[in-house]
Amino acid sequence: MNVLNALKSILFYPMMWLRGVFLLVGKILQGFFLLGLILVLFIAQGQEYFWTLVLMFAGGSFTFFLLTHFYDQILLRLNPTGKDLILVQ
Repeated sequence: MNVLNALKSILFYPMMWLRGVFLLVGKILQGFFLLGLILVLFIAQGQEYFWTLVLMFAGGSFTFFLLTHFYDQILLRLNPTGKDLILVQ
């Protein structure tokens, strides 16, 4: 086992262990930001801070979407076993 495989294993197994929690928290936060965006669109129309809130909530939701998506991509690239890995969401 070479050094690169050892480093991959050190990163991969804790990340795989925390995957369920990370995806659950990420999806919940993504949903809260999306719900906040919908509420802002209906409640804060005409306010001076309207576009700031819209961009903040839309950006937050999209950021958590990207984090949950790329977390799985990182796991697939770090896979030290050499076998095909299928990650079901």
